[in-house]
Amino acid sequence: MFEQFKNKLYTSPTLKTAFSLGSSISIGFFSNTLVADMTTPHGIMWLTFYTSISFYLVLCLAALTLWFHKALHAFETDVLKFRDIEFCLAYARSRLLPEQIERSRQKIRDGDISDFQQAMKEIQKVLK
Repeated sequence: MFEQFKNKLYTSPTLKTAFSLGSSISIGFFSNTLVADMTTPHGIMWLTFYTSISFYLVLCLAALTLWFHKALHAFETDVLKFRDIEFCLAYARSRLLPEQIERSRQKIRDGDISDFQQAMKEIQKVLK
């Protein structure tokens, strides 16, 4: 369920924008709250920042925003790799061909050699 939500969040322009906008507004709001908590009639008491809950909320939201954008960048980089033909061929060779070979071996073991015979005919055509 989390993976589905994450995939939807990373692929939806509206959700990506809403998350970024929401986190920016929230950080701004809690930053203002932090300043209000530190303000006294004599000025801003900078040494009291750590006593405000707003400070920790700003830190958490900033960390969450950073994590989101790093994960989004990694996701988009992985997707962009498939625009490269050489990467696609290497991916197919490493992931898809071994599975296909194993399925073909199992069919041959089970006595179904029709696919094997067809593949051999195709190979012979190429070799001529």
